[in-house]
Amino acid sequence: MSSFKNSAKAAFQPTGSAAHTVMGCDIGGANLKLADGFGHCAARTFPMWLTPHELASTLRDMFTEYAMTEDTHLAVTMTGELADCFATRRVGVQQILDQVEQAFAPEKTHIYAVGNQWLSIDEARKAAWSVAASNWHALATWIGSLPEHSVDLVLDIGSTTVDIIPMRFDPLGYTLPATSAKTDRDRLELGQLVYTGLERTPVAAIVREVLLNGRRCPVMAERFATSDDCYLALGLTPESPEDCDTADNRSRTLANAHARLARMIGEDTETLALAAALEIAEQVIDAQASQIAAAISRNLSRSPANITVVGHGRALASRAIAKLNEHVPIVTWLADQLSPSAARCAPALAVANLLASRLLQK
Repeated sequence: MSSFKNSAKAAFQPTGSAAHTVMGCDIGGANLKLADGFGHCAARTFPMWLTPHELASTLRDMFTEYAMTEDTHLAVTMTGELADCFATRRVGVQQILDQVEQAFAPEKTHIYAVGNQWLSIDEARKAAWSVAASNWHALATWIGSLPEHSVDLVLDIGSTTVDIIPMRFDPLGYTLPATSAKTDRDRLELGQLVYTGLERTPVAAIVREVLLNGRRCPVMAERFATSDDCYLALGLTPESPEDCDTADNRSRTLANAHARLARMIGEDTETLALAAALEIAEQVIDAQASQIAAAISRNLSRSPANITVVGHGRALASRAIAKLNEHVPIVTWLADQLSPSAARCAPALAVANLLASRLLQK
């Protein structure tokens, strides 16, 4: 693990001027993430489906906070094109690119395409399917390029989704994504994209029923509560009273999470004890972990396997990995090797470092 830490830190500091002039940007459907060539990171909530027209101004604000200059090169990857404010994903890619072009100099902007290719904004508009949902590929390509680091699978757990990326060793000395998948549908079918996450997933999309007092009770098919309430109720994520980005627009507190979970079975805080709400939360998280563990097992080619974990879903990743009874893995946590913010913004870090290396080769 120490060799990974040293090589990863070295990757944040490529020799030459590129280290000082590259910013990575990951444009998701719910969050925007930035990272520079030294691993300094920032994330901001951005509900693409509500305010796609505000993307350019939000990016400009973030770029200003990072003191980006006319010498900076911007590396962009995205998944936000799937937001339902866009008629099609192609339209989503093109409109996101339009907003990026308004926010930063197009001649200094580089768009990542699946296959480790870099496109101009105009080229990316014509290759929407190669640009769409590209951040997972950039992440795995970067992690695989780190020297002295063996990895069989990259696991990225975020607020909405889980990426499970199998890797293969290349005779040239690199480790590359070992998948034929190009699109989200491909990855869903292969178990390499699991649509569950730490914050945004509706409880009704995770479990159909829960067991309380020895009796099974179906959950209501309403967005009364999300996975975030489960982690919040169990103390696995901190309370944030000023944050009202929840199913009922009430704050992220234990009391409100209790109320939201109670509604899932037609109860409320007067009729369902907190202990019962915690039982519901435990069952929901266990169901998520089982789903992820099954997908990991499907994509592991050998045992013991080396798994590198990124993202901010450590509590969920730990539970999923603990269920890999037949595949006891060797786990490297990017949050431990670098920082929790680096782990959360890993795709932005990836494109920053991949572009820096490309610029140094020119």
